[in-house]
Amino acid sequence: MRERLSHPRGTTARVTGCRVSGQEPGGEGSGLGAKTYACTFRWSVDGREFSAERPEGPYPQGKEVTVWLDERGRMSTGRPSWLSVPLFAAPVPFALYGAVFLGRWAAQDAAGWWRRAARD
Repeated sequence: MRERLSHPRGTTARVTGCRVSGQEPGGEGSGLGAKTYACTFRWSVDGREFSAERPEGPYPQGKEVTVWLDERGRMSTGRPSWLSVPLFAAPVPFALYGAVFLGRWAAQDAAGWWRRAARD
């Protein structure tokens, strides 16, 4: 598993064509913005041919690009990154500290309420 995350399986794919797939919305009152593209990529893995269309580009026909593959040889949406693991884990210590802080505060408040109720 560790090997898979640090070295994702990639291969070279050839762009077989790109088309205009739409346009981004412009700012308020400015109409449409930049064109968006979808390109078709073709590659082979272990003698099997694959192709996929992704919202990327534009690329010239025949351009070779690296695509990242899942376990079945199909194109994945992105390359796994060791940077993403620490970024998603960073809030955990803060959440734990907050839970402990709130728990202590609630316990002290409940104890104070209990003492006041016992006196009355």
